[in-house]
Amino acid sequence: QGWQRPKQAPGSVATLTLTEPSPEASRELHMPAAPATSDDHKKEGNELFAKGDFLRAAAAYTRGIKAAPDSHVLYSNRAQAFLRLHKVGKALEDADRCIALAPDFVKGYHRKASALHALGEPARSEE
Repeated sequence: QGWQRPKQAPGSVATLTLTEPSPEASRELHMPAAPATSDDHKKEGNELFAKGDFLRAAAAYTRGIKAAPDSHVLYSNRAQAFLRLHKVGKALEDADRCIALAPDFVKGYHRKASALHALGEPARSEE
């Protein structure tokens, strides 16, 4: 496979031939990398968040949301990253979206309460 040198008689002119790669080698060479999944982005975001890199964590969660727009967990995680970045309005939007997607997911309400508290609306955060 690949370039092969044919056997030649002494004093003759050498020629090279190119053979086709095997189907396995062809797939190996030309297969693009699998696109990252929402879980890959979530994992990346969680790792960045744990390191305190909240901006890059929020960006990773955003990529995850683009891959899975109905993932309430990604909205919840991004809301928390936004809270750490003091982007309270964005955190509140994500918390509301999280609640709309999964009304039984308690963390969504916790994120909303945290955002409202940060906005100086503790009375609304107790709702």
